[in-house]
Amino acid sequence: MKHRAIWQFPSVSTVPVPWAVPLLLLSILAHAQEVDYPKVADVEIDAPDYAVRGRDTMLDVYLRAKSFDAEYMRARQQHAADSESYKQARGRLLPELSVYAEERRTDQDIVASDIEVIGSGRTKFDTTVYGANLSMPLFDRERFMALSQSKRELALADARLLQAEQALLLKVAERYLSVLAAEDNLEFSEREEAAVREQVTTAETRFEADVGREVDFLEAKARASSVYADKVSAENILDDAIEGIRELSGAGAENYARLSEDIEILPAEPNVLDPWIQSAMEGSLAVQIQRQALWVASYEIKRQQSNRYPTFSLYARADKNDQGGSLFGGASDVETLEYGVRFNMSLFEGGATSSRIREAAYRYNSELETLQENMRQTTRETRSAFNDLRTSITRIDSLETSVAAQEAVVESKRKGYPALFTIRDVLDSERDLYSIKRDLAKARYDYLLADFRLKAAVGSLSEQDLERINALFE
Repeated sequence: MKHRAIWQFPSVSTVPVPWAVPLLLLSILAHAQEVDYPKVADVEIDAPDYAVRGRDTMLDVYLRAKSFDAEYMRARQQHAADSESYKQARGRLLPELSVYAEERRTDQDIVASDIEVIGSGRTKFDTTVYGANLSMPLFDRERFMALSQSKRELALADARLLQAEQALLLKVAERYLSVLAAEDNLEFSEREEAAVREQVTTAETRFEADVGREVDFLEAKARASSVYADKVSAENILDDAIEGIRELSGAGAENYARLSEDIEILPAEPNVLDPWIQSAMEGSLAVQIQRQALWVASYEIKRQQSNRYPTFSLYARADKNDQGGSLFGGASDVETLEYGVRFNMSLFEGGATSSRIREAAYRYNSELETLQENMRQTTRETRSAFNDLRTSITRIDSLETSVAAQEAVVESKRKGYPALFTIRDVLDSERDLYSIKRDLAKARYDYLLADFRLKAAVGSLSEQDLERINALFE
């Protein structure tokens, strides 16, 4: 009867060796590169600075917002993160080198064995193994497609960052012009209040002298109270508009540069819609972004199809195995060098590869539909901005004429009171005058915004446009 070899599980323990510390340091240096990022406890909320002195221009607000606005800063960080995809894809085509090492102690108790050369009893020995592995793809279609895809992802990231810059330019213009419109609104409310109080004084004097009616005096007082309420509301609107500047750029100002009264109002060039729509289809950042996203989706299909292709890779391994003993009772010191070309091809994965290809194709179709939607939306936005620009020019011309006419009406009714006109006629004419002036100021700001939005729609809005408009302020 033959006896089976009965072995106990070997006892393996890790022991300190002289090369352990250098290898640990090498691993730390290779993999623990310093990344500059804030810890949660280090994050501080930036408090708005309310102490900007002097006059603030639109360009000043924009320059501060570039380093303060959370949405734009987030876009910059996202661009930096997206840009890493190309480096990662390129790295997968470069050689990969790794080192390894192991030190172990083996304690074996041979209880019984039919192999005569093994014998019986206990044996203890140390084993040291260390070496290096090198591999490099020679042909891997999936990795090459991933590299091409990452280039499109890089272009997509650039377009998104440019879109964020244009959004910041447009946001600065909107917030700044909102402040100016609010200042105009408050100024006109104060002027209207002063004019109404003058009429209150006149009506009161006439009433006390028994040459005027009490109803005129009471009506003037009621209008004065209404205008005062409008002024308080205008003050709140201005405060909120300035707070919008602080939210965007981190600081407000004592006063803001005002738009010059004699700015030149020019139509769009060319002053026909079709060329602008054609330019928008080519230059709109929303359309460009979606086209790049469509390219990324197309390369995803090719990348998934590549899993059906074979791969060839070069590999090499060198190691040293220094064993202090063995079951056969002798020590050994073996150095090994292996190298060659490895072939690999997947034949069947349970249908997962086909499923991933179909998934990528569906996502491509989804991106295609989004592109069509963006093109239609861009057409509508371009048409709207173009029409807004033309409308604002027409409104400016009409309201300038209306202001001159209404000023003559106010003057005529003041002179004709009380013989020809009642106090209500005078107050209504003054209210209409300041309402028209508000509309005129708003139309001028709408003209500038429409110009910005039209350029943004075709993708040509830049910091130079802001500098050009900034020169119109005084």
